[in-house]
Amino acid sequence: MSRRVLLLGATGTIGRATARALVRRGHEVVCVVRPKRRAVPDIPGTMVRTGDVTSPTSLAREVFRGERFDAVVSCLA
Repeated sequence: MSRRVLLLGATGTIGRATARALVRRGHEVVCVVRPKRRAVPDIPGTMVRTGDVTSPTSLAREVFRGERFDAVVSCLA
């Protein structure tokens, strides 16, 4: 069953591998990156959103956007 997954920390080695694995398994993956991050993950099958995970306002407005997710996966270091 396909799930909608919000992935935090997608720019790191583990985050990129996790994103690829989730996409291979048929999940819809939304990657969250920091606002001034230079390395944006270019992983086919994913969407990228910019937001500050330490800010509830940023999470609500720029990351979740009132949408529903089945899972949140954190690969933050």
